[in-house]
Amino acid sequence: MIATVNKNDLVALGFSEGTSKRIIRQGKELLIEREVSEFTKTNVLAQFLLLSLLNYLALMSRTAHFLGDKIWRLEKAKTVVRL
Repeated sequence: MIATVNKNDLVALGFSEGTSKRIIRQGKELLIEREVSEFTKTNVLAQFLLLSLLNYLALMSRTAHFLGDKIWRLEKAKTVVRL
């Protein structure tokens, strides 16, 4: 099971408070855009927040080689994202 991520966790990782809020907000927006009806369920929300965080990290570093060739399966959204 995937753990949830909140603003305070992101701040502890070194992100500013504003950036942490933006990452959380973008994760919630992704849920709405992809029309996930049960977006309040913790496991679905955590998966999208993690995806949002990983996308943000990849954009900041301009490379995603540190993530390796992992595939994140978002089963509730029936989407496979390769990072």
